[in-house]
Amino acid sequence: MCGTDRKGGIDVGIVLAGGRSSRMGRDKAGIVLGGRTFMERAIDALRPLCAEVWVVGRDGGKGEVRFLRDELPGLGPIGGLYTGLRALGDGRAIFAACDMPFLEPEVLKQLLGYHAEAVVFRLGGRVQPLPGVYNARLVERILGQVEAGERSLMALLRASFTAYVELSPSEARVLLDVDTPDDLGRAEGLPREEAWTSAG
Repeated sequence: MCGTDRKGGIDVGIVLAGGRSSRMGRDKAGIVLGGRTFMERAIDALRPLCAEVWVVGRDGGKGEVRFLRDELPGLGPIGGLYTGLRALGDGRAIFAACDMPFLEPEVLKQLLGYHAEAVVFRLGGRVQPLPGVYNARLVERILGQVEAGERSLMALLRASFTAYVELSPSEARVLLDVDTPDDLGRAEGLPREEAWTSAG
């Protein structure tokens, strides 16, 4: 499977859902916000940008998308990134974490069109490794990094040819990640976003 089409778009979107959700106390992928689970929201955010969506996780999927079992479980996002890129084989994919329930296709679209090994957002000088576009060429670099005891996506970005896309403060909500019950309470209190779904 090649991750990029001839026009530089992205064929595959990959949702990372392999975390243990220990701080939340329950599986974050199944949490419902605004009538949709976190997993459904992540898939809906990627679908307008990609021909297909995959999920990397510890448990099996429900069949609506391709499921990949995390090949480096317990290592956090870098394990899911490695698994997704190994399955991709060539080209690029756009990755998103399932605990970021306010991802929007129009904002994610800003990550496309760059010819770099990685493309990520930067907000107020702070780099955000996810969501991001990553090239399958990074597989061996990721494995070498993990074998050296380094699990940080930030370290991978520093070692790679990375393009940084400045995100405006008005779009900052898309980067909100929900790790704890308090985070979820804050997310539930935010104004309902304008309606968008892959079917809408």
